[in-house]
This record gives sequence, C-alpha cells and structure tokens, in this order.
Amino acid sequence: MSRKFLIISIGVVTTVLIISSTLYLFLNQSLLYGGVRTFGPLKLGGNIPMGPGDYTFAPQVKIPPSRFYISVVQKNLWCVFEECNPEGANIESLGGWLQGENTDQPEIQEIFGLENNPGISSIIVVGNQEEKIVGIYPNKNIGDVSNVLNIHSKLILKK
Repeated sequence: MSRKFLIISIGVVTTVLIISSTLYLFLNQSLLYGGVRTFGPLKLGGNIPMGPGDYTFAPQVKIPPSRFYISVVQKNLWCVFEECNPEGANIESLGGWLQGENTDQPEIQEIFGLENNPGISSIIVVGNQEEKIVGIYPNKNIGDVSNVLNIHSKLILKK
C-alpha cells in the first residue's frame, strides 16, 4: 500500500511540476532563448531605450513610429534594417524598426547597461508599439534577431 502511494505521489508531483513550468514559460515567453527580466537600467515593461522621435542616422533622421522596435548593441555594428542583416528588410516590411549600435559608444553602454556588465558583449532589446520593453536578451547579437523575432511573433500579428 505504501509503495503504491509513493509511486502515485511521485507521479502527481512530477505532473504538477511539468504543467506549472510549461505554463510559466508560456506566460513568460520573453524569458526563452536566454531572455531576462531586468538588465542594468532595462526592465520588462519599462520604456524602450531608443524609440520614436529619437535621433538616428541616414537615411532616417529620427526613429519613426513603428509596430515594434528591435535594438541590437554589439561591437562594430552601426546600422538600420537590411544594413544590419538580411532579416532587416523583412522587419521593415512588417512595420518594425531594426537598429544596430556599436558598444564602443560610452552613452550606448550606459543606456543599455553594458558598462557595469563586463561579461556581456552584446544585447538585443525588443519593444512593442506602445514603446514598452517586451524582451531583453544579453549576449545575443545581430545573428540572433530571427530567433528573437520568432519568440515575439505576437508583435507582428498585432494591429
């Protein structure tokens, strides 16, 4: 009787753990693929570090209102859309904004919280149409944009 009870108890506990962890990840998709809730001054639900009206570089002078925003900060990167990677043209066609920034700029290091995190060499920050952060991905670079965009596919579908 006690052995049967032990097996049933282990089964119930295992099932509860699987269901709760699946539910947690489903409700917190931004934590997939190495995402974090906070990083330096950045926080999920906080304002995006660079958004509409902020200055950028040619061909745009200011960042336009968009359906979503992706900022990538890494060494030797300074670009918008397809200049960053082939996925950039797709992001533009979906109504989003993709911008790459170089880690050599002290103000960029401060804005994105890299100055106090020497072990982090790059970061991707995703924002929604309301200019709120929905994803923070330390140590992800321009090559990871497609995977990050897949996690946030709701932004593309949202009208």
